[in-house]
Amino acid sequence: MVVEFEARCSTTAMGIMPHRDVDRALELALSLDIPFWPQLPKVSLYEDMYVQASQNFPGIAIDLDKERLVFSTARFEQELDEYFLKMDNLQSNKDLCCLWIV
Repeated sequence: MVVEFEARCSTTAMGIMPHRDVDRALELALSLDIPFWPQLPKVSLYEDMYVQASQNFPGIAIDLDKERLVFSTARFEQELDEYFLKMDNLQSNKDLCCLWIV
């Protein structure tokens, strides 16, 4: 039995851009022939993908003054149990099962 498969996937892009000017970054992103979601960490630290992905992760703190992420083993150990409780809560609630950051 031969199963024919035709992928109907479109190319998209998301990535960090070095721009400080939002309008210029958007102009470049919109000039492409694919959907592109620019991230601009030089405009705001919250645009950095590592900052976005690590929010609410145990042991991670965002130092806005120094514009960096800080990891503390002591803080990790303190926050780990609460993090697992939140994750268990999400898994038991079907309405929230798709959330990975609490």
